[in-house]
Amino acid sequence: MAVADSSARQTLISKSLAIYPNPASEIIYFDLPGSKINNESNIQIFDMGGRLLMKQNLSGSELNVSFLENGLYFLRLQKGNELYNTK
Repeated sequence: MAVADSSARQTLISKSLAIYPNPASEIIYFDLPGSKINNESNIQIFDMGGRLLMKQNLSGSELNVSFLENGLYFLRLQKGNELYNTK
């Protein structure tokens, strides 16, 4: 990862991002222990091949995933300079 200056750095957080229910068919909910998901947060969903399927700003702790086919996906939540990854 290339970084222009120290203010542009992002930190990959090892805290767990809980997503439930898993598996889901319509709506998933996010739980970020010790932190609140707000309108500064965005979510990215990738397929197993690493292809970006969706990128969206979040306004709360839920997301409609009914457009996704059955399968395994990687999710990346960004909140400010912090990144949280899960599958």
